[in-house]
Amino acid sequence: MCSVPHTGCNSLLVLTLLSFAPASWCAPNNDADALARRAFRYYVQRRYDSAIADFTRSLELDPDQPQTLKLLGLSLQLQNHNEEAQQVFLRAVSLRPRDPEAWFFLARIYYIRNFFDNALSALETALRYRPTDHAALEYRALALEATGETELALKSYENAVTWNEATPNPSASPHLSYGILLYKLGRFAESAIQFERAKHIEPGNWQPYYELGKLYFRQEKLTAAEQQLQSALKTKTANSEETKRVRYLLGRVYYAMGRTEDANRMFAAIDESLP
Repeated sequence: MCSVPHTGCNSLLVLTLLSFAPASWCAPNNDADALARRAFRYYVQRRYDSAIADFTRSLELDPDQPQTLKLLGLSLQLQNHNEEAQQVFLRAVSLRPRDPEAWFFLARIYYIRNFFDNALSALETALRYRPTDHAALEYRALALEATGETELALKSYENAVTWNEATPNPSASPHLSYGILLYKLGRFAESAIQFERAKHIEPGNWQPYYELGKLYFRQEKLTAAEQQLQSALKTKTANSEETKRVRYLLGRVYYAMGRTEDANRMFAAIDESLP
């Protein structure tokens, strides 16, 4: 199964929640509204099982709630009920076939489930209605990359970072995705530019530092690699598996530097964190 890239599922599904909620929820005038409003509070609190139950009941009372459908789909996705989330997003696009956000959410679940052709089709529809959506352009590039269409993926990444920079609050994600592909292609200088931009946008995100550390290690710039990997650990934003990756690479850097004791300390920290 293909994972959501780079920033993790929770952070990628963070929404501008107050603007996402329908205005009617502020003053519910029927049982469906009241249930949706309570479900929305559960969603904000990350109590996803409770949110799913109340969103579902609300939709049983009133099926014509496009925002509620999308939030139900997101709640299901966050609980890894991806097949169910896909069905909900299909309902959402059926209810509002010109909603680019619903098409994007459907495309993303297709991508996560490795249905890349379906993802591309849904993304083309999303971009038809919102051609400057940097997230849709990034996922289009990811899906193209997964199907081996490297040149088309590069063009889509270029568009993604261009439109991302045009937004008031740009995201690090398209720069990370683009930088990783450039790294795979051996275009290290261009890759570093994208990782540095991601780091500038989200200085508290561990991954740009990790990707730069990996790049510098590949180039045998060991001191620079160490600095970036130490910075990645200092952010304290990596989860346990991500922290193991950073420590493992840092241990390899220390071995390459001849600092065997420091390397062993890093590997021991990984062993201590194992269940």
